[in-house]
Amino acid sequence: YRQPKWLTLPSPGPNEISFVHEESLGDYGYRIQKTIRVEGNTMTVRTILSNSGKKQFNTPWYSHHFFTGDNDPVGPGYSLDLGLSEYGLKSTTPLFDQPGLGSWAQDMNNYANVTMARDGSISMKMSKPIPEGVKLKANFLDEQTITLTDGSFTLHAPNGLSVKERIPELQTQSRNPFIYAYNVYAEKGTLSPEPMLLLYLQPGETTVWTQNLEFRSVFTDSRHEGDSRFLSMFMSIEWFSALFASWRSVLAVALCSTAFAGVYLISLVGNRRV
Repeated sequence: YRQPKWLTLPSPGPNEISFVHEESLGDYGYRIQKTIRVEGNTMTVRTILSNSGKKQFNTPWYSHHFFTGDNDPVGPGYSLDLGLSEYGLKSTTPLFDQPGLGSWAQDMNNYANVTMARDGSISMKMSKPIPEGVKLKANFLDEQTITLTDGSFTLHAPNGLSVKERIPELQTQSRNPFIYAYNVYAEKGTLSPEPMLLLYLQPGETTVWTQNLEFRSVFTDSRHEGDSRFLSMFMSIEWFSALFASWRSVLAVALCSTAFAGVYLISLVGNRRV
């Protein structure tokens, strides 16, 4: 393993930053560029990935969306609307798998109610607080069913905040990238939806995807002013310090892990429910 080195590119304005990283190993190589832009209540993360090597590579990609609302522990008041629908499930088939159950993870059903509406859409509502040290993971999507997904989600926090993410390219590009898994991870400090993309690039080929994150608040709070309430989803009170003024966009993305998901040059073997 080698720590990636990122080169920051000239920025066209104070609300946008771009950085690039290149790496090679034998006949494999890639170049990845991230551009993060904040405009109003929307943050956009655009990724350009190119195969600079001599061989094709396949890699999964996803973001750890480590969200909390004003540092409120995950429990009642948190909910997720997932941008996926499952059809053709047998009555005995669960809506999701729990691969870590019995080893490192506990039963998601003990802490959340996961429901499927008549149209097949799936929602998750936390039913009780997650204690310190408890970890939960649910894997959606199934080879044995018809699943429709655009990789989007809307997360609601108990303080009235919500964040909606969508990846437009999943609706317009049929081949690369495409979504192959949809996971949800939770513990006391975070509720993290994880739509997972599969990328495969021939030498010289490039692919692009964009994360659009829209932050909203359903009511005002006299404890904070302006946009500070949604920013506190990522950071503690230090976020508001002048020391961080010029780096808020970058730090927000880094700490919620929307900016850097490592690219590994590996072939994939999908794990699915039976």
